[in-house]
Amino acid sequence: MSDFLNSIDLFKKKTESACKLVFKTSVLDLQEAVMESTPVKTGRLKSNWRVKVGTPEDTSLYAKVEYAVDEVDEDEEYGIF
Repeated sequence: MSDFLNSIDLFKKKTESACKLVFKTSVLDLQEAVMESTPVKTGRLKSNWRVKVGTPEDTSLYAKVEYAVDEVDEDEEYGIF
């Protein structure tokens, strides 16, 4: 390859690496901000935030707290969030 093509290829690799680092750092910063703004009663809700790579997080986490009542069976005392 010519020097020009080599420099373009090197630029591409460095740019891809930098973009991945910016993305990862942004996701972790966002997760931290969400966690810090989560109300704390028992700490369980705050500690259950998850980040997953590639696919959406699909686990259901249960907590026995009043503010975690998005989907509750009338016979259940645990909220699913």
